[in-house]
Amino acid sequence: MIKKFRMIIPTLALALGLAGCGGSPASSGGGQGASPGGGAPSDTIKIGAELSVTGPASSLGRPERDTLQMVADEINASGGVGGKKLQLITYDDESNPTKAVLNLKKLLDQDHVSAVIGGTTSAISLGLIPTIEQAQVPFFSLAADQRIATPVKPWVFKLPQGDNLVVERILAYLKSQNITKVGWLSSSDDFGQGGKNTFEALAPKFGIQGVAFESYVPTDKDMIPQLTRIKNANPQAVIIYGIPPGASIATKNFAQLGFKVPLIHSHGIANQDFLTQTGSASNGVVFPASKLLVANQLPDTDKQKAVLLKYKDDFEKKFGYPANAFGGHAWDAIHIVAKAVGAVGGDHQKIRDYVENNTKDFVGCTGVFTFNPADHNGLTKEALALIKVVDGKWTLLQE
Repeated sequence: MIKKFRMIIPTLALALGLAGCGGSPASSGGGQGASPGGGAPSDTIKIGAELSVTGPASSLGRPERDTLQMVADEINASGGVGGKKLQLITYDDESNPTKAVLNLKKLLDQDHVSAVIGGTTSAISLGLIPTIEQAQVPFFSLAADQRIATPVKPWVFKLPQGDNLVVERILAYLKSQNITKVGWLSSSDDFGQGGKNTFEALAPKFGIQGVAFESYVPTDKDMIPQLTRIKNANPQAVIIYGIPPGASIATKNFAQLGFKVPLIHSHGIANQDFLTQTGSASNGVVFPASKLLVANQLPDTDKQKAVLLKYKDDFEKKFGYPANAFGGHAWDAIHIVAKAVGAVGGDHQKIRDYVENNTKDFVGCTGVFTFNPADHNGLTKEALALIKVVDGKWTLLQE
């Protein structure tokens, strides 16, 4: 999501091209570091982060939080942006949409942030949008549901690849394998249902038919009944559209039932927790996702490779666990925000306008972004790699 030049390297060398001095260090966690009365010191810019650091979506929210803090610290250590330091104020919604809205209101009314990054899950991001639109504060969603940014909402930008790109990539792969009949299992939340709606809209164009549709509640501990019904429909492949832990449980159930057809997943499984939770049951799974998972397997000509390898190396050295695509979305978001702040300061309208009109060919972790008034996701199908799990490892699938 930013720049006219290409970021083929070190993150902060760019430090987003911004220089400056002064200010207090970036802060996180429940509004720490806020000045009395909620106003930011004159030498700082406040950025809000509303994330699911704990709860069912923690495998997404934790790397998002860690990435945001890492980048904010790096930017501040290199001099800040436009003569100011970034103050990151983070709240954990515990994967609860109601708490997320309350957190957002704190960021807006108490902390007076210049922009908000977050909404870890689709349900939470969609639930935050009415408050964002009313407050007219730029929001950078870390969730995938296509409805977050389609149709375009003036104050909302979305970092992850949309359902349209992901489902189309799945369908193109199935067609290449001469598969025409599939079973569908998705989570009952906004992410899963958004994927299902997109599949039903696009599948006929690829000559593919859904022969069974089932869903599960994200907190379910067993999906054998749903998968049994899908198996009885004799599909040539099965698609599971969800995130861990639900998607992991479904994958193990799929193996337990002895399916003999390919298993396809969405980009929602693109983190190490999925491999850890599924073990050998996930071998053979195919899915489209951000290139981060297979960064070292990309050709040197890939525009994103240098950025991905640097982020991965920085993150894993600092935190001691594998970087994933969800942290990559956060990396993109804070760099885009920082670039805008460095150019125009902390004014809400100016940040929004700058991001919309000046984010051109920004090479990020998720893809190469170009925003415009008609597109607040800014990605193409090139933002996805097709990946296969082989012997418990992510493997770039050569098409």
